[in-house]
Amino acid sequence: MRSDFATSLACLLMAVGPAYAHSPFDLPASTPSLDQTAVLPDAQATWVIYGLLAKPAQVDLIRLDNLDTSLSLSLQMEVFTRPVYATFAPTFAVLAKGLPAPADPLPLTLPAGYGALVVPFQGDPAARTVTAYGTRVWWVGQSVDMPEVDTSSPVYLAVWDATGKTGEYSLAYSIDPDPDKADLEARYTDPLLGDGNEDGKVGVADAVLALRLAVGLEATTPRLLRTLDVWPARQGQLLQGDGQISIADALRLLRRAAGIEPDPFP
Repeated sequence: MRSDFATSLACLLMAVGPAYAHSPFDLPASTPSLDQTAVLPDAQATWVIYGLLAKPAQVDLIRLDNLDTSLSLSLQMEVFTRPVYATFAPTFAVLAKGLPAPADPLPLTLPAGYGALVVPFQGDPAARTVTAYGTRVWWVGQSVDMPEVDTSSPVYLAVWDATGKTGEYSLAYSIDPDPDKADLEARYTDPLLGDGNEDGKVGVADAVLALRLAVGLEATTPRLLRTLDVWPARQGQLLQGDGQISIADALRLLRRAAGIEPDPFP
Protein backbone atom coordinates (compact mmCIF):
# COMPACT_ATOMS: atom_id res chain seq x y z
CA MET A 1 0.00 0.00 0.00
CA ARG A 2 2.83 2.35 0.85
CA SER A 3 4.36 1.78 -2.58
CA ASP A 4 1.02 2.50 -4.28
CA PHE A 5 0.65 5.72 -2.27
CA ALA A 6 4.19 6.84 -3.13
CA THR A 7 3.58 6.14 -6.80
CA SER A 8 0.31 8.08 -6.78
CA LEU A 9 1.93 11.02 -5.00
CA ALA A 10 4.82 11.10 -7.47
CA CYS A 11 2.39 11.07 -10.40
CA LEU A 12 0.40 13.90 -8.83
CA LEU A 13 3.51 16.01 -8.31
CA MET A 14 4.68 15.35 -11.86
CA ALA A 15 1.29 16.34 -13.22
CA VAL A 16 0.78 19.48 -11.13
CA GLY A 17 4.25 20.80 -10.38
CA PRO A 18 5.56 21.77 -13.83
CA ALA A 19 2.24 23.32 -14.88
CA TYR A 20 2.22 25.80 -12.02
CA ALA A 21 5.89 26.54 -11.38
CA HIS A 22 6.98 30.05 -12.32
CA SER A 23 10.41 30.20 -13.91
CA PRO A 24 12.42 33.46 -13.69
CA PHE A 25 13.13 35.31 -16.94
CA ASP A 26 15.68 38.13 -16.67
CA LEU A 27 14.64 40.61 -19.35
CA PRO A 28 17.64 41.89 -21.34
CA ALA A 29 18.75 45.43 -20.60
CA SER A 30 17.69 46.81 -23.98
CA THR A 31 14.61 46.06 -26.10
CA PRO A 32 14.70 48.97 -28.53
CA SER A 33 12.00 48.05 -31.04
CA LEU A 34 9.42 45.42 -31.96
CA ASP A 35 11.79 43.82 -34.48
CA GLN A 36 14.60 43.56 -31.90
CA THR A 37 12.64 42.61 -28.81
CA ALA A 38 13.24 39.90 -26.22
CA VAL A 39 11.42 36.61 -26.79
CA LEU A 40 9.82 34.68 -23.93
CA PRO A 41 11.48 31.23 -24.09
CA ASP A 42 8.20 29.29 -23.96
CA ALA A 43 4.78 30.94 -24.21
CA GLN A 44 3.13 27.70 -23.00
CA ALA A 45 4.84 27.81 -19.57
CA THR A 46 4.54 30.14 -16.57
CA TRP A 47 7.15 32.81 -15.90
CA VAL A 48 8.07 35.66 -13.61
CA ILE A 49 9.48 38.25 -16.03
CA TYR A 50 11.90 40.65 -14.35
CA GLY A 51 12.44 44.03 -15.94
CA LEU A 52 14.21 47.29 -15.24
CA LEU A 53 13.03 50.61 -16.66
CA ALA A 54 16.39 52.33 -16.35
CA LYS A 55 15.57 55.38 -18.50
CA PRO A 56 12.56 57.74 -18.26
CA ALA A 57 11.29 57.08 -21.80
CA GLN A 58 12.14 53.36 -21.91
CA VAL A 59 9.63 50.78 -23.15
CA ASP A 60 10.32 47.11 -22.42
CA LEU A 61 9.04 44.68 -25.05
CA ILE A 62 8.53 40.92 -24.82
CA ARG A 63 7.45 38.80 -27.78
CA LEU A 64 5.22 35.75 -27.28
CA ASP A 65 5.76 33.11 -29.97
CA ASN A 66 3.42 30.15 -30.62
CA LEU A 67 0.85 31.48 -28.17
CA ASP A 68 -1.99 29.02 -27.51
CA THR A 69 -5.13 31.09 -26.89
CA SER A 70 -7.03 27.98 -25.74
CA LEU A 71 -5.07 28.21 -22.49
CA SER A 72 -6.19 30.43 -19.65
CA LEU A 73 -3.43 33.02 -19.40
CA SER A 74 -3.21 35.82 -16.83
CA LEU A 75 -0.73 38.64 -16.25
CA GLN A 76 0.05 40.41 -12.98
CA MET A 77 2.34 43.41 -12.53
CA GLU A 78 4.28 43.92 -9.30
CA VAL A 79 6.88 46.46 -8.14
CA PHE A 80 9.85 45.60 -5.94
CA THR A 81 9.39 47.15 -2.46
CA ARG A 82 12.39 49.42 -2.34
CA PRO A 83 11.70 52.81 -0.72
CA VAL A 84 12.84 54.54 -3.91
CA TYR A 85 9.97 52.82 -5.81
CA ALA A 86 7.19 53.99 -3.49
CA THR A 87 5.47 55.92 -6.31
CA PHE A 88 6.68 53.81 -9.25
CA ALA A 89 3.56 52.52 -11.05
CA PRO A 90 4.33 51.09 -14.51
CA THR A 91 1.71 50.41 -17.16
CA PHE A 92 1.68 47.23 -19.23
CA ALA A 93 -0.11 46.39 -22.46
CA VAL A 94 -0.85 43.42 -24.70
CA LEU A 95 -0.18 44.26 -28.36
CA ALA A 96 -1.76 42.03 -30.98
CA LYS A 97 -4.00 41.78 -34.00
CA GLY A 98 -7.63 41.36 -33.04
CA LEU A 99 -7.47 44.00 -30.29
CA PRO A 100 -9.08 47.46 -30.59
CA ALA A 101 -7.06 50.61 -31.19
CA PRO A 102 -5.99 52.17 -27.86
CA ALA A 103 -7.97 55.17 -26.63
CA ASP A 104 -4.81 57.12 -25.76
CA PRO A 105 -1.47 57.39 -27.61
CA LEU A 106 1.14 54.73 -26.83
CA PRO A 107 4.88 55.36 -26.33
CA LEU A 108 5.57 53.21 -29.41
CA THR A 109 4.18 52.81 -32.93
CA LEU A 110 1.92 49.80 -33.51
CA PRO A 111 2.32 47.76 -36.69
CA ALA A 112 -0.50 47.93 -39.22
CA GLY A 113 -3.58 46.04 -38.05
CA TYR A 114 -2.47 45.86 -34.41
CA GLY A 115 -4.46 47.00 -31.39
CA ALA A 116 -3.66 47.14 -27.68
CA LEU A 117 -5.10 46.21 -24.31
CA VAL A 118 -3.57 48.86 -22.00
CA VAL A 119 -3.61 48.22 -18.24
CA PRO A 120 -2.42 51.14 -16.04
CA PHE A 121 -1.12 50.43 -12.54
CA GLN A 122 -4.12 50.35 -10.20
CA GLY A 123 -4.82 52.23 -7.01
CA ASP A 124 -2.93 54.53 -4.70
CA PRO A 125 0.74 53.43 -4.55
CA ALA A 126 0.78 54.26 -0.83
CA ALA A 127 -2.05 51.75 -0.25
CA ARG A 128 -0.74 48.88 -2.37
CA THR A 129 -0.92 45.37 -0.98
CA VAL A 130 2.23 43.24 -0.74
CA THR A 131 3.04 39.73 -1.92
CA ALA A 132 6.19 37.60 -2.08
CA TYR A 133 8.05 35.72 -4.81
CA GLY A 134 10.68 33.48 -3.30
CA THR A 135 12.75 35.64 -0.96
CA ARG A 136 11.67 38.95 -2.52
CA VAL A 137 8.72 41.14 -1.61
CA TRP A 138 6.61 43.09 -4.12
CA TRP A 139 3.80 45.63 -4.20
CA VAL A 140 0.86 44.24 -6.15
CA GLY A 141 -0.15 46.31 -9.14
CA GLN A 142 -2.66 45.33 -11.81
CA SER A 143 -3.72 42.00 -13.25
CA VAL A 144 -5.61 40.98 -16.37
CA ASP A 145 -6.65 37.83 -18.22
CA MET A 146 -5.23 37.57 -21.72
CA PRO A 147 -7.98 38.31 -24.28
CA GLU A 148 -8.63 36.40 -27.49
CA VAL A 149 -6.15 37.63 -30.09
CA ASP A 150 -5.02 36.78 -33.60
CA THR A 151 -1.91 34.62 -33.16
CA SER A 152 -1.11 34.40 -36.86
CA SER A 153 1.16 37.41 -36.20
CA PRO A 154 3.47 37.96 -33.20
CA VAL A 155 1.90 38.96 -29.88
CA TYR A 156 3.82 41.36 -27.65
CA LEU A 157 3.84 42.61 -24.07
CA ALA A 158 4.97 46.19 -23.47
CA VAL A 159 5.89 47.85 -20.16
CA TRP A 160 6.54 51.56 -19.51
CA ASP A 161 5.96 54.27 -16.91
CA ALA A 162 3.69 57.05 -18.15
CA THR A 163 5.21 59.61 -15.75
CA GLY A 164 8.80 58.79 -16.68
CA LYS A 165 9.78 57.18 -13.37
CA THR A 166 12.40 54.44 -13.40
CA GLY A 167 12.46 51.23 -11.40
CA GLU A 168 12.31 47.45 -11.19
CA TYR A 169 9.20 45.38 -11.75
CA SER A 170 8.01 41.82 -12.23
CA LEU A 171 5.32 40.63 -14.61
CA ALA A 172 3.88 37.26 -13.59
CA TYR A 173 2.85 35.37 -16.74
CA SER A 174 0.65 32.46 -15.69
CA ILE A 175 -0.81 29.62 -17.76
CA ASP A 176 -3.88 27.97 -16.21
CA PRO A 177 -3.25 29.32 -12.68
CA ASP A 178 -4.90 27.46 -9.80
CA PRO A 179 -6.42 30.09 -7.48
CA ASP A 180 -6.25 27.71 -4.52
CA LYS A 181 -2.47 27.44 -4.80
CA ALA A 182 -1.51 31.03 -5.57
CA ASP A 183 1.19 31.18 -2.89
CA LEU A 184 2.76 27.91 -4.04
CA GLU A 185 2.65 28.95 -7.69
CA ALA A 186 4.55 32.16 -6.95
CA ARG A 187 7.64 30.37 -5.60
CA TYR A 188 10.85 29.99 -7.54
CA THR A 189 14.57 29.87 -6.84
CA ASP A 190 16.04 33.28 -6.05
CA PRO A 191 19.77 33.97 -5.85
CA LEU A 192 21.04 34.64 -2.34
CA LEU A 193 20.97 38.36 -1.58
CA GLY A 194 24.47 39.64 -2.33
CA ASP A 195 25.46 36.53 -4.33
CA GLY A 196 25.90 38.16 -7.73
CA ASN A 197 27.89 35.32 -9.30
CA GLU A 198 25.44 32.76 -7.83
CA ASP A 199 28.06 30.47 -6.32
CA GLY A 200 26.02 30.00 -3.13
CA LYS A 201 27.81 32.54 -0.91
CA VAL A 202 28.57 36.24 -0.55
CA GLY A 203 32.26 36.69 -1.19
CA VAL A 204 34.90 39.12 -2.37
CA ALA A 205 34.07 38.22 -5.98
CA ASP A 206 30.56 39.59 -5.48
CA ALA A 207 31.93 42.85 -4.13
CA VAL A 208 34.25 43.11 -7.14
CA LEU A 209 31.32 42.43 -9.49
CA ALA A 210 29.29 45.18 -7.80
CA LEU A 211 32.22 47.57 -8.16
CA ARG A 212 32.55 46.78 -11.88
CA LEU A 213 28.82 47.46 -12.31
CA ALA A 214 29.08 50.67 -10.31
CA VAL A 215 31.80 52.10 -12.56
CA GLY A 216 30.17 50.91 -15.79
CA LEU A 217 32.57 48.12 -16.75
CA GLU A 218 29.63 45.70 -16.97
CA ALA A 219 25.95 46.17 -17.76
CA THR A 220 23.41 45.91 -14.95
CA THR A 221 20.57 43.44 -15.53
CA PRO A 222 17.36 43.25 -13.46
CA ARG A 223 18.58 40.08 -11.73
CA LEU A 224 21.93 41.64 -10.78
CA LEU A 225 20.21 44.76 -9.48
CA ARG A 226 17.85 42.68 -7.32
CA THR A 227 20.80 40.74 -5.93
CA LEU A 228 23.54 43.34 -5.45
CA ASP A 229 21.59 46.50 -4.51
CA VAL A 230 22.05 46.06 -0.75
CA TRP A 231 22.62 49.66 0.40
CA PRO A 232 21.05 51.33 2.31
CA ALA A 233 19.82 48.66 4.71
CA ARG A 234 16.21 47.61 5.21
CA GLN A 235 13.81 50.35 6.31
CA GLY A 236 10.92 48.91 8.31
CA GLN A 237 8.83 46.63 6.08
CA LEU A 238 10.54 47.88 2.92
CA LEU A 239 13.56 46.13 1.48
CA GLN A 240 17.06 47.48 1.24
CA GLY A 241 18.50 49.25 -1.76
CA ASP A 242 18.18 52.54 -3.61
CA GLY A 243 17.58 51.28 -7.14
CA GLN A 244 21.18 51.40 -8.31
CA ILE A 245 24.47 49.58 -7.77
CA SER A 246 27.09 51.93 -6.37
CA ILE A 247 30.40 51.82 -4.57
CA ALA A 248 28.41 51.82 -1.30
CA ASP A 249 26.90 48.47 -2.32
CA ALA A 250 30.34 47.07 -3.13
CA LEU A 251 31.63 48.18 0.28
CA ARG A 252 28.69 46.62 2.12
CA LEU A 253 29.19 43.36 0.21
CA LEU A 254 32.87 43.42 1.14
CA ARG A 255 31.90 43.88 4.80
CA ARG A 256 29.55 40.90 4.50
CA ALA A 257 32.29 38.79 2.89
CA ALA A 258 34.60 39.69 5.77
CA GLY A 259 31.96 38.73 8.37
CA ILE A 260 31.40 42.30 9.60
CA GLU A 261 27.83 42.41 8.28
CA PRO A 262 25.35 39.73 9.47
CA ASP A 263 24.00 36.91 7.33
CA PRO A 264 21.43 37.38 5.93
CA PHE A 265 21.51 41.09 5.32
CA PRO A 266 19.00 42.90 7.61
